[in-house]
Parts: sequence; structure tokens; C-alpha cells
Amino acid sequence: IDVSPTSLSMTAEEGSSTTATLTVQNVGGATLTVSSITDNQTWLSESPTNFSVNAGSSRAVTVTASAASLTVGTYTATITITSNDPDEATKTVGVTFTVTAEPEIWVNATYLEIEVNQGTQGEAWFEVKNVGGGTLQVTDMHDGSDDIWQSEQAFNLGPNESKWVGVYSGNWMYGGTYDFTITIDSNAGNATIELHVIINPVGGECSEFNWTSVHTDGIDYYGVSSDGWNGWAAGYRGISRTTNGSSWSELGVQDNFADIHVVGSTGFAVSGGSWGKVFRTYNGSDWDQVYAAEGAGCAGVFYDGGSTVWVAAGGGKVLKSTNTGGNWDAIQVGSSNVQLLSVFSEGNGVVWACGTSGSSCLYKSTNWGNSGSWSQVSVTNIGGLEDVWFSNGTGWLAGASGILYSSNGGGSWNQASVPVGGPFRAVQSDGWSSTCVHAVGGNDYSGFIIRSSDGGATWETEYTTSYRLMELVMGDTWGFVVGGNPGPTGGIWKGAATAR
Repeated sequence: IDVSPTSLSMTAEEGSSTTATLTVQNVGGATLTVSSITDNQTWLSESPTNFSVNAGSSRAVTVTASAASLTVGTYTATITITSNDPDEATKTVGVTFTVTAEPEIWVNATYLEIEVNQGTQGEAWFEVKNVGGGTLQVTDMHDGSDDIWQSEQAFNLGPNESKWVGVYSGNWMYGGTYDFTITIDSNAGNATIELHVIINPVGGECSEFNWTSVHTDGIDYYGVSSDGWNGWAAGYRGISRTTNGSSWSELGVQDNFADIHVVGSTGFAVSGGSWGKVFRTYNGSDWDQVYAAEGAGCAGVFYDGGSTVWVAAGGGKVLKSTNTGGNWDAIQVGSSNVQLLSVFSEGNGVVWACGTSGSSCLYKSTNWGNSGSWSQVSVTNIGGLEDVWFSNGTGWLAGASGILYSSNGGGSWNQASVPVGGPFRAVQSDGWSSTCVHAVGGNDYSGFIIRSSDGGATWETEYTTSYRLMELVMGDTWGFVVGGNPGPTGGIWKGAATAR
């Protein structure tokens, strides 16, 4: 009989157990019979405890050491193996068992608060510490939202070691207050932190913007989405992306895209034509088709940054998904001859959709855009409505021949005084201001950017170009505008605030 190893050193945390393997080998010429394997401690066990081994073969024995009833310290034991070996009827193996303290997670805060102005990234910090023994393994941190994130997701801490973790709020968040729960998963159980985020509306005078052409190519752009640094532009033939706000490059996906909306790294793009299609990304670079419907004519998309997406489509329908594009419902909003062009969620259950049937068509839902919750809103006819936007109860509509604004949550709408004749393609507030607004529009080979400093009542021209301008995205101090001309050719413009 030969037994290896001749001694065992085992380690486990309090309340847990560990295993090791002994190998019993028959180095003789006859059958080896092991009649018993015993030990002298209750915390130790072996399996199997009797067996036969043919000449030249071996058998593995599992040794289990349990710290279920032991305290921190070092323990010893002896394993005795009895067999029919005529020279060595018994063999012994010494065991050293070290019991260490369990890890214990400690977090220095159960409540954190971030307060920043709109358009600004916020941050707070918390400390995670192992106040026990052994190794604390933090395996994940999650909060169920794309609006906040942590600087660390997984790490190990030895006894008394600690790590500071940053938590950040996105600069794209709407004005208002938000509550999140951050869960920290570890091998010592979970810990939670309640995070309260306050996004203050930005007041003061409205900024003037300088606009610079930063990119031209062969894509006639119709939609744009950005957080001020990362950006996506979608149009006829494809999608382009920037990771620094200035240099743009085409991605591999191709279709006749009409609009795009990305929050964090998750987003959606839609295409029109005889088949309406919806594409989704989870990393900003790779896009996959998740929906298609004949005659849908998808034209506008709004993503809430969580799990809900709305798409303005043809046939008077809004497409809605509540599981990040996994499943879709086609909801009848207007008559079948209405082409919806834009959809917007205020975040409080109110969803707006607008479009055209040859004249202005505006619809409002008071129950998150669900079926049966929509009603048509009467407005002055300014031709087909191409865009709708709200900020803190103030709303704007961009139409073929004018702009409408509402200062009472859409209860009534007034026609704005504009310096150009249109058509007006898109309108958006600067950040989440209720007074500072920009709009774009124009026809082939002639486009304009206009601005308002009084909530949309009066406007002035800020920039003109030889491209038809189709869409914009605005922060408090930055902006991007996209457009194009037949050919196709397309362009992207970047705006920077110069005065406030």
C-alpha cells in the first residue's frame, strides 16, 4: 500500500467546510483490501472507508473537514488506514486544519445624495470594508437603471481592507428628483445603499451658441442623440458615432433610418419605408433588428433610459415595448390615415405623439401610452407636426409652417413669432430649460437654426447653412444638429454656448 500525500493541510472559514483528496495505490502484485479508514476528530470524515484495489491501480478518498462547530484556530487530526498489506497493516496521515474568520461586509453609508444642475454629471462616494476575516468577494453592484453607475463592479478585500467606490448620475437626466437602490452582492451577503438624486432646472439667461460643421459624408441624416460627448447620428444608409463629440465614423449597420435615441449605452433606432423596423444596441456600436412590421413606417423613437420604448409609426399607431425591445404592442392612437412622426414621454405617465394627415395631428396619453389612454388635442393647423418636446410643463410643436408653444402643460397652445417660413423639422429645449429653446428646419440646400429665450413665444435666427436641417439634441451648453441633401450627402454640426 502506498498513500499520498503523507500529510494534509486544509483551511476553511467559520461555518464552512473544505475537501482534500488522498490517493491509495496498490504497488503490490495481489488485490489490496482496505477494511477501514478512521480518524480521531469529529470534524473530519472520509469517503469511501472500505474498498478493494487491484494490483497496479489506485483509489481516491475524499477527506472533508467541517468548521461548522469550530471557532477560529488551528486543529490537528490523524487518519488511520487499515488494510491487508502484510508489511504495513496500518498507514497514518496527519491533518492540520486552520479555521479562519468569515468575511463581513461593512459600508460606511446607507443613504447618499447627489444634487447637481441639469446637464451636469453628479457623483458621490462610499466605502466598502471587510471587517471580518478571510477574503471578502464583492461580485457585483447593480441599481436597475442606466441613469447611474458605479466606478467599481467587482473586487476582493482581505481582512480590514477597504475600497472607495464612486457613484455617478448621468448629465442627460431630466430636472426633478430620483430615488435608486444600489445593491452590493458579496460572499458575505448583500448590502444596500439608498441614493437620492436631485437635478435642478437651470435658470438664468439663455445661451447663444456658435455652430461649427464637424462632419460631412454620404449619409442624409434625420436623427441624432448625444450626452454631449458620446453621440449617434442616423439617416439614409446608416448610423455614425462619436466618442469625443468631434470625430464621427460610420458603424456597420445600414438601413433608411429616421430617428435614434440612446441613453447611456442602450438605445434604439427606427427606419421607415414600406416596412417599419426597430433596431437596438446595448453597447452603442452593435445594432440588431428587434422588430419589423409591414406598413409601420417608423419615424420617431423615445427611450426612457429604463425598459420602456415608444415609436411613432404609420397607420396612426404608436409601438410600445416595456421590456427594452423584447416584445412590442401596436397601439392605435389616431385614424389609419395619420402618419405619426414624433413621440415624447414626460416621465410622469403623460406621453405625446404628433404627426400629419395633411394637417396638424396631436395626441396625448395620460397612462404611459397604453391602449385606450389616448385622446386627440386640438391645435392651430400649422401643417404636419414633425416634432414634440416638453420640459418642466412647457411644450413645443414644430410644424410645416410654424411653431406652437404651451406654458400650461399642453392645456392650450399658442403660435410663435418666427423669423423664417419653415418648414420646421425639430424643436428642443436647451438641457431641460423651460425658457431656452432651439429649433431647426429648412428645405433641400437651405437650412436654419433658430433660438428662443422666452419659452418659445418669439424666435431669432442663429445659424444658416446650405443643408436641410432635420434634427437636434441640446444640452445646457452644447448641441448637435444633423441634416442632409439629395445625393445623398449629410452633415453634422456642433454647437457651443458662448454667453449666458
